Amino acid sequence: MNILFYNNTYLWNNQSVISLELAERFKKHQIFFLTCDETLFSCAANPEKIKNICKTCLVNKDKTLKNLKKQNNFQELILSRKINYNKFSFKLKDFYQLREIYYKNMPIGELVISQICDNEKSDYLSREFILRNKDRIIKELNSGIELFENVISKINNYKIEKIYAWNGRRASDGPVIFAAKYKRIPFKTFISSNPKQYSLSKGTKIHDLKEIKKRINNYSKYILKKNINLKKIYKNFILNKINNNIEKSNYGHQRIDSKKGKKIGEKNYIVFFTSSSYENAGFKDWDSKIYLDQYQAIKRLINDKRLRNTKIIIRWHPLLKIAGTIEKQRAEDIIKIKVKNVRHVRFDENISSYNILLNADKVITFGSTIVFEADYLKKPIISLTETPYDDLNFFHKPSSHEEAINLIKKKINRKVSVLPSTYAALAKNNIYRFNIKKFTYKNNNYYFKNKKVISYTYLDRLRILISKKFNV
Repeated sequence: MNILFYNNTYLWNNQSVISLELAERFKKHQIFFLTCDETLFSCAANPEKIKNICKTCLVNKDKTLKNLKKQNNFQELILSRKINYNKFSFKLKDFYQLREIYYKNMPIGELVISQICDNEKSDYLSREFILRNKDRIIKELNSGIELFENVISKINNYKIEKIYAWNGRRASDGPVIFAAKYKRIPFKTFISSNPKQYSLSKGTKIHDLKEIKKRINNYSKYILKKNINLKKIYKNFILNKINNNIEKSNYGHQRIDSKKGKKIGEKNYIVFFTSSSYENAGFKDWDSKIYLDQYQAIKRLINDKRLRNTKIIIRWHPLLKIAGTIEKQRAEDIIKIKVKNVRHVRFDENISSYNILLNADKVITFGSTIVFEADYLKKPIISLTETPYDDLNFFHKPSSHEEAINLIKKKINRKVSVLPSTYAALAKNNIYRFNIKKFTYKNNNYYFKNKKVISYTYLDRLRILISKKFNV
């Protein structure tokens, strides 16, 4: 079998070594590594395309692939450098029009939004931003299209039968998977979960909601047949979340301690917990069926006169402190709206989220994982968007704004389900993560048969720091 691997993150050792681990699994097959030679307009590791960072990446790539190049079953394929970043022209109006741009059934608009939202640390791009950065966005679109066509060419010329690509959610990697899909050949996305593990997905991106739901549902069916104490597992899961021992992966893998801070000092209220993930920005599979996003949801709810007698607390996610200018301003604009029955607990306010949860009568969420703590505390939950946990049947999910208002106003019971505890079991025993077996990780380095795989020197790191600071 001819297998193609694609990875453009040779600056990140833990991501690079996964492609080597997978290649070791298929060493009896013909292996092709598709690499970038300063071709892409941007990538996850170098979004501003700083020249010296590109050069450092190329050096690191050669170090990473050094041992593979000695094998008879290995061949490196390099992306064509003849890319016209202005090949196609696009009329850009706003965020929603941008994400409707497709090329041969590839949602290139979504992929470009994902890359730029990642750079800007925002889940949305304003019209002013898009018009101001029109040239950059057009180049990102064309770069992704050229990557797609380049991969199609490689599939045809080298008779590629299967593709593994890193992540899949940006214009610098997603087109590889959509090329495989276009040619109807099997594909998987991969990403490093931590230095010693990795994840694989059959979705077009690691964050493919349909695939995530499928995994959760399949595991729930499996684990319910086992004779295990799910109640105890659920309790430990909640305690680990409260004590901040659960892996977080949003906003640059930052951790927060939601139990620290002052008490809220109020009673008889409904709390709306906002979420913080811009990793899913622009992707339609994560869209709410009612609202454009959580900001529109909050505005419509607090401005709805039918809720004037309902005390509402908006708990802005603490990680908004490090969000980008666009998203932070969107939050500030809503906080400025003066409504007597609404209190905003700002993202930079030192108040315990768990204390707010403990004293709430109901909980409204827009994708926040605090639904599990709310369920454990026997709180009625209203979810206003698509989440991986929709089929676990432990929250109310309105299908319209009218239904959302009714659920908020009237007395509702908590939806009781054993299924959230099956998710806790999945978090504990994550069968969808694989251990890195062929390589040893110690002292921040990877070794293969006691030899260092990647010699990422302090000089390399210094070069990158200087390049980022002076944009050279």
